[in-house]
Amino acid sequence: MKLTCRDLLSNFAFNVNLRRYTVDEKMKPPLAEMCVNMHSSVRDLTERYLLEARRHFYVTPTSYLELISSYKDLLSKKQKEAGTYTRSLQSST
Repeated sequence: MKLTCRDLLSNFAFNVNLRRYTVDEKMKPPLAEMCVNMHSSVRDLTERYLLEARRHFYVTPTSYLELISSYKDLLSKKQKEAGTYTRSLQSST
């Protein structure tokens, strides 16, 4: 079985990075696919940017890692906020 670049990016996002987070298992594949789509879209737009503006914009593996890292940071922040709201509601009843 030959894996495409898209498969590798998705597997990396899902298996390596999203595994440790408390996200519904049904949501992990779509989240990994979202990361792949965002990275691929930016990469495609760089080609257009080169044609139109005659300037290079590089999308690297590090860019992908930064995208996933940003998502994980946001997820962690929002999960903490949700926990705070939940505790607040529970203590008020």
